Amino acid sequence: MEVPRDGRVRVEVVDPTRGGGSLPAKITVTELDGHGVPWPRFGEPSLPIARIPRANAIYEPQTADASREDLEFVAAYEYTEDGQHVFSLAPGRYRIYASRGYEYTIDTKEVTIEPGLEKLAQLKIAQVVDSTGWLSGDFHVHSESSHDSGVSKDDRVIGYAAEGVEILASTDHDYMTNYRPYIESHHLRPWLTTVVGDELTTFENGHYNAMPLQFDGRQTSNGAPRWVGLTPPQIFDTLRARGAYGPSETITLLNHPRDSIFGLYSQFGMDQGTGVLCPGLFTLGNPIIRTGNGLGGVNEANFKVDFMSIEVLNGKRFELIRTPTLEEVPLKPEGQTRPGNPPPLYQVLARTLDEQRRILDGSNGLATTDQSRYQGGVDDLFTTINLGESRPTGMANSDSHKLLDTASVRTWLKVGTDLPDAVEDLDVVAAVARGQTTMGFGPFVTLTVDGAEMGKTTTNTSGQLDVEVTVQGPDWFQIDRVEIYANGELAAEVPVARPNASTVKYRGRTRINVRDLAINDHQARDTYVAAVAMGDDDLFPVDFPNSFPTQNTSDIIVGALAGVIPGIGSLLGEGENIVPLTFNVLPYGVTNPVYVDVDGDGKFTAVGRPPADGRSKYRGCSDVTEACVCQDLALPEAQKQDVTDTLDYVQWLLGLEQGHGRLKAVPPTPDEFSGGLGG
Repeated sequence: MEVPRDGRVRVEVVDPTRGGGSLPAKITVTELDGHGVPWPRFGEPSLPIARIPRANAIYEPQTADASREDLEFVAAYEYTEDGQHVFSLAPGRYRIYASRGYEYTIDTKEVTIEPGLEKLAQLKIAQVVDSTGWLSGDFHVHSESSHDSGVSKDDRVIGYAAEGVEILASTDHDYMTNYRPYIESHHLRPWLTTVVGDELTTFENGHYNAMPLQFDGRQTSNGAPRWVGLTPPQIFDTLRARGAYGPSETITLLNHPRDSIFGLYSQFGMDQGTGVLCPGLFTLGNPIIRTGNGLGGVNEANFKVDFMSIEVLNGKRFELIRTPTLEEVPLKPEGQTRPGNPPPLYQVLARTLDEQRRILDGSNGLATTDQSRYQGGVDDLFTTINLGESRPTGMANSDSHKLLDTASVRTWLKVGTDLPDAVEDLDVVAAVARGQTTMGFGPFVTLTVDGAEMGKTTTNTSGQLDVEVTVQGPDWFQIDRVEIYANGELAAEVPVARPNASTVKYRGRTRINVRDLAINDHQARDTYVAAVAMGDDDLFPVDFPNSFPTQNTSDIIVGALAGVIPGIGSLLGEGENIVPLTFNVLPYGVTNPVYVDVDGDGKFTAVGRPPADGRSKYRGCSDVTEACVCQDLALPEAQKQDVTDTLDYVQWLLGLEQGHGRLKAVPPTPDEFSGGLGG
């Protein structure tokens, strides 16, 4: 049997608003004949067959059984520095997409590939979002210099220019990378700049970014600092000491605070409702987190919140934006499976006034007692600001390790220029320090309160605040709701009429009264205001559907050790998925706050620790500050010993020479190891 020869299609992407010149772009090719053949790319596994319902329905796993005539399959994609690429494709029908991130239009063209022939496809895209004075950036990115990434530095800079991101931070694991020579060699300076950073990557106390740092090619890892034995405050001090412009001009960023065993908030067990710290059993014997070698208390001094910024949206974990309510994911009775499937992700992302009323009166609640790894970044930002120790700036980063997840989300910064080659490192630092950033998958959302911009503090002693929200985006996605939050409490929900295919999808003014807020005890307290905009369109082809469930590191450890250590799942918090892990990526944007001095004393004072209402896993406790200690002390003595023995065995298996300091030189004997939790 003779196999038909491939054909070719030559793709050119141009910008008609720039005289028809070419520009960096992403080109995606989907196959329309239903063959669904994955395309292998060097450095990645074979590209997943992304099933994309043409009706833009929210992706659900069962669509895999839908009619193949109703589906497109990703056959190829390419990031180009000049908008040109030649694809070799099997004969058949294809759709070609040209895109350049969230500020540009997309263009499509269908072609039929014939054996041995070449077709030409010219596509036109243009920037339509007015982001004058703002540049977009990604401040958590990995390359081949990280042990868990295979993306070359050349591919990295081309990919970011093609996705329309203008500031690329290098944050490899414990290694400093300088992308500037690669930007120069590919002639991308008009499109992209860079800052040198580092992700300091501990195993059990979280991950931490800082930038801009001193790059020194004469040192090991180009000057990246070591973290062994350092507490979180010491880690941030160490990173600031490596700042290129001094400690005070260094961005410190707390990465993925709820990411399994690699998130600081998860490790310290920060309750999302009250801020109370109650570490899980995996922290036993860790003197950085616990006092003493046993169950003990919490070493709260090591949880000092003194970082400049916090990662609110992580491109790898779209499902960790909002914490679901108990009504969305009802807690299962002991020994029974949870009925039904996880709720649609849009339902989890949207917070309604009715939901909030029932959360606050205790008839509903947030699912903070069931799998802390599914607590949302937006909720954590609000809790952190409420506690008043600092006012960290929210950031959105891709945490990209593969080429496919390049710039899957971004942060816009108000730096006063539209030219990447004109922005200075200190302009970036100043924008983050001022809190003049906005975050998003898709929508570019800006906010003013009484005319004051995000990050600013304004005074209004009347407590009647005029909130203006503007949402922009190209015509290939729409939004349908805006939410306004005050001191972390939903103060107004605004439905947005569809269609809103124009660039300005929403611009409106809403008046809120700070005395209406339950969290303010109906008093005229100082109040910060932030806004969310979202919709249920999918963001393909800029963001591909997440067709395969995310694999948590704790799940991998549990799977590897389950046959050896009974109870390891309980120790590491293994559990069922309570939110969808396969989905289309939806439009979602969130602003940083405007701070309002309501009491007229000339400064902003945070509302303080919220009560143990439906947002807290300690709801109903008479003294939430003692809840963690009481929870530990309530364990039976035999179970406490099982927990300690299990930790010793896990530490030995993982070889944590620099771990808790209780590591045995040889594996525990059968007499020493009693078989895990409850064994």
